[in-house]
Amino acid sequence: VGLAGVPRSARAPEIEARLLALVVDGAALTVILDDPDLTAALLALGRICASVLACRVSPRQKAQVVEMVRRGVSPEPLTLAIGDGANDVGMIQSAHVGVGISGKEGMQAVNNSDFAIAQFEFLERLLLVHGRWNYTRMSKVVLYYYYKNLVLTITLFVFNFESAFSGTSLYESLMASGYNVLLFLPIVFVGALDQDISADMALRHPELYVTGRTNMHLNTAKVASTLLEGTLTGGIIVAISAATTATYLEGGLYEQGTVVYTWLFLIMQWKLFLETSLWTWPMAAIFAVHYLVYFTFLAAYSAMPAVSPDFEGVGLAAMGDASFWLTSAVVVVGSMVVDLSLHLARTQIWPTIVDIYAEVDRGYGDGLAEDQDKAGAGADTPLGRLKQALGIQAAHLAPPPPARSASAPTAGAAAGGASSASAKPATAKRRPSGAFSGNEHSSFDFSMPELPMAKRGELHSANTARQPAARATSAST
Repeated sequence: VGLAGVPRSARAPEIEARLLALVVDGAALTVILDDPDLTAALLALGRICASVLACRVSPRQKAQVVEMVRRGVSPEPLTLAIGDGANDVGMIQSAHVGVGISGKEGMQAVNNSDFAIAQFEFLERLLLVHGRWNYTRMSKVVLYYYYKNLVLTITLFVFNFESAFSGTSLYESLMASGYNVLLFLPIVFVGALDQDISADMALRHPELYVTGRTNMHLNTAKVASTLLEGTLTGGIIVAISAATTATYLEGGLYEQGTVVYTWLFLIMQWKLFLETSLWTWPMAAIFAVHYLVYFTFLAAYSAMPAVSPDFEGVGLAAMGDASFWLTSAVVVVGSMVVDLSLHLARTQIWPTIVDIYAEVDRGYGDGLAEDQDKAGAGADTPLGRLKQALGIQAAHLAPPPPARSASAPTAGAAAGGASSASAKPATAKRRPSGAFSGNEHSSFDFSMPELPMAKRGELHSANTARQPAARATSAST
């Protein structure tokens, strides 16, 4: 119980305790779960162990263990329950997310679960690949909708001052109400098909799953930065619109609204272009078709006076004006400068683990490492320092075992066979120093992201210092 009152950030020694495992049976749980103090002690002990195994427990006790974690940990964690039989239904229903396995025990677990798989081994790909992709995609969709609706609202809000709060809309009624409809097509495909990290990289580096556990892509800071970008973009549109108002007043209010509306469309396309991580020919085709659909709509809607008499000829007149295309280019370039500046500042100054592994996944790490190796650079390179800071270690970077001397007896000699004193030690071809082989792993404990980077560095240094001694012991053995 003593650990319950200690802040998580002060419990760095728990890292060493994560080599432990806890086993508790149903009889012990019967006593523990009836006592609040024992329940708190069990929860505190379980949180510092690498795994907790509950054996010979009843269906009700399975559900109680899940409820204990949900109520006892603050903030409330996201719980996952996996089962394959009717005795797991209570546990599956008590967790946030339930996964049912279809098998010989029937379909009760599958019928009461959120997701169903055929074999337990599919759980790894379900969580580390599809679960993580889904979280990243939904985060992009939510933030994109915040962004595009904020920019539209800013333009309407500022126009209220220009119209003396008369309630006059800057945009034609159908275009204003169809704003989200006209912009829905690309975001649907991005939300369904985008992949920031390949499946192989996600499986090789399970620590990337921390992005969803810690809400790395959808949190208060992310929402605030998105709203800031939307405000800056809205300010650019309002400023350029105010500077060019006299140009479009001759064509009427809706012509000016059509111009601003087109700016919004082009900026939203650029924003989504920047947020898309995986580019394939179907994705590129969707963007191209979307541009074609929008400008075709403007031309066709201008020729439908029966639908909207006020908009007759407005779209065609706007697109026939050279200043329309010039101001559109200025607005899009201004938005690109703002977005790219913020994006580069975040990825270059404050990169996350996802940003780093995404570059490695695209091959930038290998190319940089090979160039530096050809130039004679050793471990003191930007990539080498980055890998050292992250604690990324690779098997190919470990020094080769010492060569056996000629006088040392061989296994054949010990067994009575003949040994050759002139035998040469085997040599293995090594990759360039600093290059990524795909077998890297991180020595950091990403399950505790609140652990300070300084403490992580100390732990990594301590682990590195222990490795030569461990290798020496292994060699002597």
